[in-house]
Amino acid sequence: MFSALGPRQQGLPSGTTTLPSILSKEGYNTSLVGKWHLGKANTPQTAGFDHFYGFLNAEVNYFNHTGQTGNIDWQRDGKTINEEGYSTYLLANEASSQIKSRDKSKPFYLQLNFNAPHFPLSAPDELIQKNSSKGTKLGLYHAVIEALDQGIGQVLNAIETENIQNDTVVIFFSDNGGSRREGGNNLPWTAGKGTAYEGGIHTPALIRWPNHIREGNVLAQPIQVEDLFPTLAEMAGIQSSRLTISDGKSQLNSILNSKPFPRQPLYIGSVDSIIIDGDWKYVEFLEGNKALYNLKSDPSERTNLITSQIEVAARLTSELKKRTIGMPPLPSTRPIGG
Repeated sequence: MFSALGPRQQGLPSGTTTLPSILSKEGYNTSLVGKWHLGKANTPQTAGFDHFYGFLNAEVNYFNHTGQTGNIDWQRDGKTINEEGYSTYLLANEASSQIKSRDKSKPFYLQLNFNAPHFPLSAPDELIQKNSSKGTKLGLYHAVIEALDQGIGQVLNAIETENIQNDTVVIFFSDNGGSRREGGNNLPWTAGKGTAYEGGIHTPALIRWPNHIREGNVLAQPIQVEDLFPTLAEMAGIQSSRLTISDGKSQLNSILNSKPFPRQPLYIGSVDSIIIDGDWKYVEFLEGNKALYNLKSDPSERTNLITSQIEVAARLTSELKKRTIGMPPLPSTRPIGG
């Protein structure tokens, strides 16, 4: 897939090896709290999760939990439930509860996918009022983020209450840049969600692993979401030879040593196609135009070097062709939003 799944698309193929399925075989309790959004062909339970609490499709109403079809999209372990409450708080409550009530004889893997701050935005009245001085649109965005901060803090407090913070890896990251439609601002990066620019794909990522990662370290190594599967598996002591995947490489060495190591160019395929190799970023846009940027000297992507850096452009064009062999065709139209 080169675009987000719709509610009726099949999605994740049956039999796909997933991180929770690998960890489950290693004795981990596995749980997904929040958003699934991997199609209707499989459920979280068939993909390796012991437990699932949340919603299946792309977006959900924060208060009444209806999805894009207008029906309730909220369930626990395969059964639809009609539950009152603000989704961010419900998801944080569930994650915190699972941490506290877990089987303490087993390690656990908990994946918490908040819907905040996804469209259509909603927030508790008290937070909207608190942020009203920022204006209606931006104030609502800030209110949604503030509730998200509260939820994350609640989960971190649960980990500390259980006194397992030194043995627990916590990773926080966003799946895309902020949506400008909703009031997101990604400066100094250009543009936002749904675009090939850094504002769309250059996202925050934080890792907390006491006694292994020094507090305050900043890692310059480029890491993409595909790298998390092998990285987390290696953290759990699983040999890479046991992972039947072709995308992503473990970045544990870079993370532990706080320095970049050589890696293959990053490929990103959405409505546009992107290759990032060191400081260089090459883009083939859906509309047919091409761009080459040096992210070190021009992080905001203001200067297209496609005609002045011909050799670099040719090399990355060739790399892109190799990486897209066998890939499905790109969408013919650009989705609305971003």
